Amino acid sequence: MFLSQWSTLLTLSFLIIFTKLFIMLIRARHLRKVMPPGPTGLPLLGNVLEMPKKETWKKLGEWNQQYGASHKPQLHAFANDLHAMLDVVMLFSLGPINSLNMAGQPIIILNTQEVVTDLLDRRSAIYADRPHFVMVNDVLCGGMNLGFMPYGDLFAASAVLRATYGWSLFDTANRDQTLEKIIAFIDVTSHASIPGNFLVNIFPSMINIPEWFPGAKWKREGMRTQRKFEGLFLELVEDVCGNKGESEAEHCLTAKLVENEKKYGLERRETAWLTGVMFAAGSGTTANTLCTFVLAMTLHPDVLQRAHAELDSVVGRNRAPTFEDKLDLPYIDAIVKEVLRWRPIAPLGIPRRCTKDDWYRGYFIPKGATIFENIWYASLEAIE
Repeated sequence: MFLSQWSTLLTLSFLIIFTKLFIMLIRARHLRKVMPPGPTGLPLLGNVLEMPKKETWKKLGEWNQQYGASHKPQLHAFANDLHAMLDVVMLFSLGPINSLNMAGQPIIILNTQEVVTDLLDRRSAIYADRPHFVMVNDVLCGGMNLGFMPYGDLFAASAVLRATYGWSLFDTANRDQTLEKIIAFIDVTSHASIPGNFLVNIFPSMINIPEWFPGAKWKREGMRTQRKFEGLFLELVEDVCGNKGESEAEHCLTAKLVENEKKYGLERRETAWLTGVMFAAGSGTTANTLCTFVLAMTLHPDVLQRAHAELDSVVGRNRAPTFEDKLDLPYIDAIVKEVLRWRPIAPLGIPRRCTKDDWYRGYFIPKGATIFENIWYASLEAIE
């Protein structure tokens, strides 16, 4: 009896998956004619197997060079809205925009600042939404994820730790271990957000597969990871509650949220995830930028010497620079901007989701498409 039920369940699962794949294949073939250019990929799977797990932005840049210049969009019968009509007139100045097919899920890659501004800024009403990465949002973070960034240096995270939890990086040896765990959280969620790394991001219905199901190792490990990090974030909140008498802990963000949980309608679990993910997001930006700055100055000591001379002439050596000195330090300001261009903190930016069918310069962008801005490639294009 049990084996019969198991066989029926397995057969139905395969039929559902096969039917969905078949529908997506037909849709993908239809859309490919009017969507931005890109690699053809395999039937059903599309470009899933071609997507690298590391340095994805470099591969996307290669595809743009390969497909972006030679492809001409096809005019289609349903390209009859105002955007499409205006865009057809602009075919002579096609911007580099590419598309991928992740087993039926369309991915749009924006490769220049001009294209990013045209879509994400000027048409922000339909490009402001965020895609739902099931592995990150539901499995790893239990629906509590607010954002994620690549992990950063331990020292640079100290200021964020003090503001969020009211303690410095150097308070105790245990704090170093805690920070290592938070960095691991950032690493795991970053990996899970890369297109193609987890099939559940492409087939969201797979979230309903039970943990004991054969082949569901991704869910077992993901749920185990969620419980581990939720426990960590709850411990950090309880640590703040236990140190309310200390000045720094009393005025940190976590303490304020705990005091006003009823006012904001927050449960303790929500408070823990909110503060934990905020720290994860804040620790990476400053840390990575500082590390890149040190690398750049090591490679270009002449730039460092000139910056030092400007700092000495404007600020002197008796005080630290402040934001009021920024306008008087144009060379240092240019160095900061160049560091951000040279090694972007988030090479693919923050993914967006198109909420309405759209046309751009003769290309069709379907509703539900995930939008990535290849900041790394656009930064290279800026100096050409």
